[in-house]
Amino acid sequence: MASYIARRLIWALVVLFVVAILTFILAYVLPADPARVIAGAHASAEDVARIRHALGLDQPFLVQLGDYLARVFQGNFGHSYKQDRDVLPLILQRFPATLELAAGGIVLELLIGIPLGVLAAVRRGSNSDRAATGLSIVLISAPSFWVGYLLLNFLAFQPLVNAGIGIFPLSGV
Repeated sequence: MASYIARRLIWALVVLFVVAILTFILAYVLPADPARVIAGAHASAEDVARIRHALGLDQPFLVQLGDYLARVFQGNFGHSYKQDRDVLPLILQRFPATLELAAGGIVLELLIGIPLGVLAAVRRGSNSDRAATGLSIVLISAPSFWVGYLLLNFLAFQPLVNAGIGIFPLSGV
């Protein structure tokens, strides 16, 4: 069991490493210039060059990637220029809400999945089994953003056809 856990942890680190590299590459190839965004639309070329140098954006790709990975693995996720704060406290501030959403999703999956699984097992080969299996496949295959949109339409407000139940407002009021 310990070797299984060790292998899973090693693979988790490998996946995190690959995700960090892919994230950097995607940000690197974007056409937007972070220095120009920080400096503003009316900044002079000297100001933009100064910011590019301060951020290390004038370094070669591999140097930038190495610096990025070194900072990430030290727990330094950078600075949010939009909110003028370090990123790690922003992530940690929102982490409890993320856990709450994940836990709610797992509970909902269990509340739906266990009865469907029991129904399919008890009535094996019947129409109930096929319906439960089909519903499970549809629910697993549906993109979460689409299901969320449908739930918002149905639970939060009444669309043009007035078919929603409107049990909570979208505005939070």
